[in-house]
Amino acid sequence: MATQQVTFVVQGMHCASCALRIERALAKTKGVMSAKVDLGASQTTVEYTPETVTLARIQETVRGLGFQVAG
Repeated sequence: MATQQVTFVVQGMHCASCALRIERALAKTKGVMSAKVDLGASQTTVEYTPETVTLARIQETVRGLGFQVAG
């Protein structure tokens, strides 16, 4: 399966625990191959298989944790 990579801004992160929470939640999402959060840049980079999960679903997962997604 082909994968895609996307980077988007996540607002509301205050500490390393916030970043880890996002990474863990995304890692449990079917179709997400990897997720890396850059706390300093307030960005999350996700590699995923679009046949399995949509970008909208990935961003919904982050919003569900109480963070805001931009871009």
